[in-house]
Amino acid sequence: MKSVKRPVDTSFWEDDMVIDQLTPEDKYFFLYLLTNPHTSQVGIYHLPYKIAAFELGYSLEAVKSMIDRFEDKYHVICYSKEHQEIAVLNALKHNIVKGGKPVEDCIRSELHLVKDPDLITKVYDHLQDFWEHSRRKVDHSIQQIFLEQVQERKEPKEITTPVNENDNDIENDNENERIVDDSSATTKKSKIEAILHFKLDDYKLKKISPYLEQLGMNELNQAIDRTALADRPSFAYLFATVKGMVADNKERERLKSKPKIPVYKLGE
Repeated sequence: MKSVKRPVDTSFWEDDMVIDQLTPEDKYFFLYLLTNPHTSQVGIYHLPYKIAAFELGYSLEAVKSMIDRFEDKYHVICYSKEHQEIAVLNALKHNIVKGGKPVEDCIRSELHLVKDPDLITKVYDHLQDFWEHSRRKVDHSIQQIFLEQVQERKEPKEITTPVNENDNDIENDNENERIVDDSSATTKKSKIEAILHFKLDDYKLKKISPYLEQLGMNELNQAIDRTALADRPSFAYLFATVKGMVADNKERERLKSKPKIPVYKLGE
């Protein structure tokens, strides 16, 4: 298994909250939240109570109590009980050492995996002051990626597909139904061009085709809707969305095949 390193600044031990408020047990738990094997670059990840209890050697009640304390008293995390996801609000300040496209792609991919959109919004709101004062280009790029996700996760708006009067092929209802059910590459290309109003030339088609082949029509419809709702609908936005959806599907399959950690009870 590939090792993943999560940087923790030495100033952690000089932080006023760590010195004045955290107990030794709190410090142990906080370091666990920053460095456990389920963490992500964005600091939002799946963490069921049972897994944390097993890895820490705590009871379920103790883990629930610690999470509540860090959320309600220290205000450094948010926890989604519905999806069992946690957001460490300041994680991005420490996890991003350098920028570049691989880092930005990783951020996009991880955000697509987050089930609770409220956690994305809370991290985005919490880091506004940090991003505003940062002089690093990568921080502003990540801010924009978060903004895109926040906008995408809002209640979907009704999209009115413009009718092209010169295109007689899409005027017939029965023909429309046939197009929706048809998942061929040609049909997908035609649908993208008809709704988003940009052409997929040979270069763009070659770039996006491997990802389109892995998506069904329902997923493609979602990608088109997201792109149409973006502030600046473009091929780059569509490509990033489609690529992220394929990565999400692969990650879900990986998690399904991942062996579950056994949880033992006292006396077993």
